Amino acid sequence: MEFILENLFKFPDSMRRNAVWTLSNMCRGKPSPDWTRVSKMLVPLHQLLDQTKDYDVIIDILWAVSFLSEDREEEETTGANNSTTDEQPIKSNKDENTTATRHIEAILQTGAVKRVINLLKHAAKIGEESWAQISELRIEAARNGSKADENIPAEIRKKLHVSDCLIAPCIRILGNIVSGSDRQTAEVVAAGFYEVIEIGVDHRINNVKKEACWALSNVVAGTANQLNLFYSKAALVKSVLLSKHFFVVHILVYLEHNNKVTLRNLFLKVVNICKQGDVNVRKEAGWCLSNAVYSSSFEQIGILTDAGFIEAMVDLLDIKNPENVLVMAMEALMMCLVAYNRYFHRADSAFNPLAEKIEGLGGVDKLESIQATESVSHRCCQKAATFVSSFWPEDDSVSVENIGDQEPVKENWFSFLLNLKEDAQSSFLYIDYFRLRFAQHLFSFSLRKKKHF
Repeated sequence: MEFILENLFKFPDSMRRNAVWTLSNMCRGKPSPDWTRVSKMLVPLHQLLDQTKDYDVIIDILWAVSFLSEDREEEETTGANNSTTDEQPIKSNKDENTTATRHIEAILQTGAVKRVINLLKHAAKIGEESWAQISELRIEAARNGSKADENIPAEIRKKLHVSDCLIAPCIRILGNIVSGSDRQTAEVVAAGFYEVIEIGVDHRINNVKKEACWALSNVVAGTANQLNLFYSKAALVKSVLLSKHFFVVHILVYLEHNNKVTLRNLFLKVVNICKQGDVNVRKEAGWCLSNAVYSSSFEQIGILTDAGFIEAMVDLLDIKNPENVLVMAMEALMMCLVAYNRYFHRADSAFNPLAEKIEGLGGVDKLESIQATESVSHRCCQKAATFVSSFWPEDDSVSVENIGDQEPVKENWFSFLLNLKEDAQSSFLYIDYFRLRFAQHLFSFSLRKKKHF
């Protein structure tokens, strides 16, 4: 290894490619390589990453950095990411002095994050250009009655392949780093995390989409500022509401309803991913949304609910393996119901419009099905039973007909926000962070910062 590092910048191009590929392979495997040795690669690899324009070299360097940024000790001790159980949730604020955070810190010190983010932007641009060219070829082929995919030039295919090969390790690196401490996560966010994460969320390859949701779930599990950036597309609505320019609000809501303008972006995409598509991607999107709900203000929970959060969580109740996803969905739904009741000064388990919505979506039937499933643990069945008995008791005295004094189910929570009291002391619009940590003791719910699966 020392010989390769000493001559890395002296090798001819073909030999340098083989050298970097070799270094990349030295960073992986079990047992984990000795950090004191492999960490010597960080500086020269970063220097080469800044200098080279050889995509093969760049891609192998990125994979090397992704391997070095993994929490290998925790991975070997606890297994893959999805093996995390609800009995032992991973803490959201990792100790600054753990082995993993020290390794992450060494990578941050090289300045690699900024380069990774720039490469993500570059890769996305290459991909967009390639797809634009492919679209033109397909249109032309349709006019001529020929098959376009057979006539796509090799150069365009290569550009698209390079784009995919760059994006995958870049998303992995960002995901590994934001699973560190809140301070380390903040550095990545400040470097432009939210500017590029949608590249992964929107990607056509499911594994890239999955890892982007995983990375995002660890960011929203961080500080209030990091979470608020997740909702940044709704900031325009909030600022106008605070200024009381209601005429403008009605215009914005109308335009949004007619697809003329997008007020909600990233979180809406994550909700949509959670509701449909590949089941493994849906699980990671679910973790992201549940982490967001746990620390969201009542206003932000309303935005998520309007975007389809309740429907997405109810759909996840069908997924019984791994069981921690099932528990996550139940706890996220309970969190919303309790938040609604506490905001309107009702008992935590009072039947409310959100509970009515869950029932209408078949959520109660799914919760009862969980209790009858032999493969589900006793603790999970008990949680489902508690959920049902709390909000849908068998006593007929609590029913939809007897909640006339409660707020009706709203088609759009933005419209609901317009009708709230203007009193600054009573309206949540004047509270920066109405956080929902008070419910943690009730449901044993905790944010999950999850290592790579």
